[in-house]
This record gives sequence, C-alpha cells and structure tokens, in this order.
Amino acid sequence: MNKILNRTTFPSFKDAIKKEYLITNRMGGYASSTIVDCHSRKHHGLLVVPLKKYLKSYNLLSKFDVSLIYNKIDIPLSTNKFSGVYAPKGYNYIRSFEMELYPITKFCIGNIEITRSLIMPSNTNSILIRYDVLKADRKIKIKGIPFLAYRDIHSTMKENMDIRQRTYFEKNGFKIDPYHGMPALYMQTSSKSDFYPSPEWWKNFEFLEEKERGYDYQEDLFSPGIFEAILKQDESFIIRASIDKPSICINEEWEAEVIRTLDRTCNHNFFQ
Repeated sequence: MNKILNRTTFPSFKDAIKKEYLITNRMGGYASSTIVDCHSRKHHGLLVVPLKKYLKSYNLLSKFDVSLIYNKIDIPLSTNKFSGVYAPKGYNYIRSFEMELYPITKFCIGNIEITRSLIMPSNTNSILIRYDVLKADRKIKIKGIPFLAYRDIHSTMKENMDIRQRTYFEKNGFKIDPYHGMPALYMQTSSKSDFYPSPEWWKNFEFLEEKERGYDYQEDLFSPGIFEAILKQDESFIIRASIDKPSICINEEWEAEVIRTLDRTCNHNFFQ
C-alpha cells in the first residue's frame, strides 16, 4: 500500500476496504482495521492485547465511532458493515489516508477539515485516538461511541447477560469492569468532555473476510455510553483507552510517543 493516498489516488470503497493498517505497542498489543475504518476481520480492533492469564490475545475495544454535529446535522466519520448495508457511510468524507509514521485519515465535509490519527504508546496497553480540527467556520460538537468486544481474536462476541454494564467516573471519562476475570477498561479524553452512560448492545456487525472464508462473521458489540465535546478550528481532542492506570496528561503521552516513533524511524532508515 502507498504511504499516502490523496484525493486523486484514494481507491474506490471496494478496493479501499481491502487495504489494512497495523500499529503495535512493541509488547504484543496492536490496533488494526481497514483504511476506511470498517472492520473486515475478527482480529481487527483498536485495543487488542495479549492476556498472560489466558495465553491468548483479546480484542477489548473494537471501535470508537465518531460523528460531528454541525448546523444541527449529524455527520458520521465512521463506517460499519451490517446485514445488507454499510451504515453509517463515513468513508464518503475521506480525502486522504497517510501511513508515514502512524495512521492519519483526513476528512472533508463542506467547510470542515478534520484528521483522525492513531498512536499506540510503547510498552503500555493503551490506544490514543486523536482528532484535529484543521478548518471550521464555527464550533462543532464531536460525538464518540466506544464499542467493546472483550473476546479472543479468533471468536466473536454475542449479546449476553454476564456483562457488568456499570461505568465509574474518571476525570474526563470513565472506567468499566465488564467481565469477571478480565481487565478493566479506562477511557479518558485530553480536554473537557461529557460522558453520558447509555449501555446498549449493537447487533450483527459483519466481517466480510471471515464470511468469504466460511467462518462465523457476525458479532454483537457493547457500547457503555457516549462522549461529547465542543471543538473549534485549530483545536485537538484525544481519546485514550487503556487497561493500565489513567493518564496524568494525555497530550504529553501523545507527544512523547511521536518523538519515540520519529527516533525509531530515523534509526531504521540510517541502517538501511
């Protein structure tokens, strides 16, 4: 895959959903999906980590779907496959995808330009999802819905009564401890946000690659609630999901990992 796909080279949706990215935390954890943010395999997820207790890798946070509220209109940036339909269709607003250091997706919606970037900090079981508002003629509301899987990467999750749905307040976020014997998940934002608990199962997400191979390809995901925040031009917003303790400063964690990534890239290129 090219490192940068821009407006003229970005493939059709049919081809784009075949292109995938992968980032790791250098300790067995990873984040992976297609470049249009629509999972096509069971092992796709935002926070996939090895759990020594079970000798398996577990997909804990599958997705974080985002939409923008602008002029009272809900504009989706994410894409999912359900039975017979893709919904929402955030891929329509993608203008470029870059994988120089880490995944960066640029969206253009009218007068709005916004990027989504992903970093997995080294040596910690965390994922950082960053949104930068490059252009906006007024304030916009960003709405994010986390989707939990909490299953090993070779299986699929189904709606069940065992899940513990309660969330516990953390600064700019929450903690949830969904299953006995599994790690708790912390989710925080880098700036002021509101989290509205609204536990709900979303049913029948589909993985087309699994379907083509004849495997179980449908899954139910659990959403504990909704994040909302107000942003304006030149502002950024980072969501951190982790099974480690909450971060003291998410922005500093982001910058530190960018520096480490640059250093690794420079050293790698030097010895090529």
